[in-house]
Amino acid sequence: MKNQKGKLELVNTLSSANFTWIHIRKASPKALKYLERNFKFNASDLRDSAPPLQRSKFIDHSSYLFMILLFPYYDKNLKLINPTEFDFFIGKDFLITIEDGKTNILSELFLSLKNNPSLKKEYLSEDPLHFLLDILHEFYNYCFPMLNHFNLDTQQITKELFGKQKQKQSIQEILQTKNNIIAFNKLMRPHKNILERLNHSVEAIYPISETQGNHFHSIIVYAKDICDDAENYKENITALYDTHSSLIAHNTNEIMRRLTTISALLLPLSVIASIFGMNTVMGMPFMNSENGFWLIIAIMLTFTSITLVYYKFKKWID
Repeated sequence: MKNQKGKLELVNTLSSANFTWIHIRKASPKALKYLERNFKFNASDLRDSAPPLQRSKFIDHSSYLFMILLFPYYDKNLKLINPTEFDFFIGKDFLITIEDGKTNILSELFLSLKNNPSLKKEYLSEDPLHFLLDILHEFYNYCFPMLNHFNLDTQQITKELFGKQKQKQSIQEILQTKNNIIAFNKLMRPHKNILERLNHSVEAIYPISETQGNHFHSIIVYAKDICDDAENYKENITALYDTHSSLIAHNTNEIMRRLTTISALLLPLSVIASIFGMNTVMGMPFMNSENGFWLIIAIMLTFTSITLVYYKFKKWID
């Protein structure tokens, strides 16, 4: 299928002397029908390539390898980490890649190689495995800005955490960042095991040189480092969430302590006022005194002072 410069068709082909790269921009029924007609792929693999999203997986067939990898991408409008799926069919003389349309990483790479012969020669000069490792390297480089963003978010939350006026804003930021880190970690966690299985299975199709083996090992370490960083940020944001919860609980306890102190101070005053508010006029103290009102006020103040001194002595108030 032909494509114009700067624009990709649904199915795009780029060939070198060693292999052919077929890139499918979106896993539509038409594109999957093309694969069914031209390749003897397992029907279940073609079904897994179609929407909806599948889990990351790797299947070793006798004539080809099939791999699904889910990567995170950041939705700037919703400020959320969402999954995007990439499917790979890996054969001796071909590599087929399928995007889900949410990101254009592979499409942009395809256009770059198509329009730059020297770059095409650099990427497609060896076998499909070497090119696949280059693609995975690009994908993992794509993940690092998100990790840097997590780092900046946790630093900003730490600064705002102890600001009383930003507590409501802080909990929203903490929960959103925590949700994004958990989503990122969930998507990247299976990669290391899948790449190790790919490394073990690919030797049946390609003779792996020492250089390729080292390249493969570096990609696996790359994926592991990303997962480790994501796990560290997950622990950090969980600690920040626990700290925020502790601060909220502490502030609530402080408010309740002050309210309880006020209630305890008012209780004896309420008792005295209730006693002198009775309708038993005969025998009531200070009823006939000109200074009776002020004497009652003095008694109330005395009880309040004694209560305050007692609370201070017990260190129940500051």
